[in-house]
Amino acid sequence: MRIFQVLFVVWVAASITALFFFIPRPNTLFDDGRLYQAAKTRLFDQKISAIAQAHLGKDIALTVIHFSSAAHCLCEPIARRHIQSVKKVISTSGGTSVDVTLHNHSDWLDVIPATPAVAVFDSQGNLSYLGPYSTGTGCFTSNGIVENYINKQSMIGSTVLSDAEGCYCRTASSRQHLNKAI
Repeated sequence: MRIFQVLFVVWVAASITALFFFIPRPNTLFDDGRLYQAAKTRLFDQKISAIAQAHLGKDIALTVIHFSSAAHCLCEPIARRHIQSVKKVISTSGGTSVDVTLHNHSDWLDVIPATPAVAVFDSQGNLSYLGPYSTGTGCFTSNGIVENYINKQSMIGSTVLSDAEGCYCRTASSRQHLNKAI
């Protein structure tokens, strides 16, 4: 009789876990307008490169910056496998991966509207890609975008993906962040 009780508890736990991961969640837009507006400014790519270099204190050639939030964002653990995959690709290419928690870096808050997000810099230290790792429900590796920009020279400027839908968590702008601190 005890074995049936244990099996029942395991079955209930597995069912709840399956519901949690497989029930479709509504996709949200990656950008709330913040990234789109910032990307339209003059010398946007150079500004992003300068912010990255200032925060890292070193050359940013062949660097991928992985942005996360301090809040418990459900989308980040869901995308963890994809994030690890991107880290492996850049490492294999001789590049560097850097993790940045947005709430610790207010310069990024006016540019990065949601997490998980990523910035890719080419071998010259130029911004190659800025945006989400992937699109679609769950933001899984199979919907990956960022891999296409690792090891590519940005000949005509960067790709800034602000028009994407998927599992993303909104970040506060630096103004909202400052208002909370006051």
